[in-house]
Amino acid sequence: MPWWFTNSPGFDWTDDEQRVRRRIALLAVGVMWLFIIPEGWLLKREGVDGGISAVAMLVNVLPLSFFAARKLSEWLWPGLVRKADADARLRLANAKSLR
Repeated sequence: MPWWFTNSPGFDWTDDEQRVRRRIALLAVGVMWLFIIPEGWLLKREGVDGGISAVAMLVNVLPLSFFAARKLSEWLWPGLVRKADADARLRLANAKSLR
């Protein structure tokens, strides 16, 4: 699992890692709406129950929106994302060596 997609609170993360993770999360919300609106309209038009369509959209859209936001972040802030990736690799390698 990518470092930025974990549920770790990030207390030992660098400022760059935390900054990138927040930006990815914020972009993911916007990307999610871009997918939810047409998918919800389509499912409603086809007569799918609201509860079923909500679960279907969550399962389909949530992971897709985070990975799309990651790619968008790489395009918008390439230097910051590269630095955060390098910091995460170093942090994770150090954590494994301490075990």
